[in-house]
Amino acid sequence: MSVTVNLKYLLPDTKLKERSSKLEYKGWSEKLLNYLMCSGLIETIEVQLTEDVIKSSRLSISPMKTRSSKQSTTEVKSTAVAAGSADQLTEFKSKAMLAYSVIISVLDDELINQFSTVERGNAFELMSAIKRKFNTINLFTKINSRREFNLIRMNKAESVTQYGSRIKCAAHELELVDNSVKVGELELISRFIDGLPSEYNDLVVSITSRMDDISFDEFVEIFESKELLDDKRVSNNYSNKNVAKRSNDVMESAHYTNPNIQCYNCGNKGHKQYKCPEPVKDSKNSAKGFEYGSSTISF
Repeated sequence: MSVTVNLKYLLPDTKLKERSSKLEYKGWSEKLLNYLMCSGLIETIEVQLTEDVIKSSRLSISPMKTRSSKQSTTEVKSTAVAAGSADQLTEFKSKAMLAYSVIISVLDDELINQFSTVERGNAFELMSAIKRKFNTINLFTKINSRREFNLIRMNKAESVTQYGSRIKCAAHELELVDNSVKVGELELISRFIDGLPSEYNDLVVSITSRMDDISFDEFVEIFESKELLDDKRVSNNYSNKNVAKRSNDVMESAHYTNPNIQCYNCGNKGHKQYKCPEPVKDSKNSAKGFEYGSSTISF
């Protein structure tokens, strides 16, 4: 069976890494399963087709045989596939090899090396090994997730929105690792405040002293509004400074380039008396005035 090329956009955007979090694995897994389903390959990771099943079931058991209460869904599917014709079995193995290749293509090199012991073409076993790795939860995993959540700090190049989203993702990760943990709104707000830079202290005091109850999203929105306001003020100040600088430059340029300006000190045109490079000739007359064109302006 050939996979439609335009289905490739359904594959995970990034490869699963050896250090990927449980939350990242969950998103990766959902996208991969969706791709395999749309490509008609989903059965290959649901059926464990062992040699024993093939030998014992070859054309001897009907695919429609009712499963007993002791048989698992995987065992029944495996038996049904093995009980089919040789052509059906060959087609299933080809699809399993294709699914195996697809899964390998969205793993990083470290994970590929880790799962190198899995039989090539066995998509079921490869996917099972990945699940076991990222679904294994022990005390160290729980402690590490809690530690990462408590150490979150707002980065210099990070916006308030990005910082808030990072906290929510870390909280979700913590809940996935430990089902007994539920991160509430108050804990989210507390984590948000603890990781803020010192310039937000006044705003934190102002908000927390005036509000009795507020959700985490509402709390973040207040900081987002302040961030937008500060950015606007900085932009306006920068613009005003540029306008003033340009005005001064124009005025200074006019003083030096206006051919009608005549220096009272040296009598040359093109600059004022206080900019004259020549020594002052007469201090008594230096403050009387200067000529502008044919007119004399006195102080």
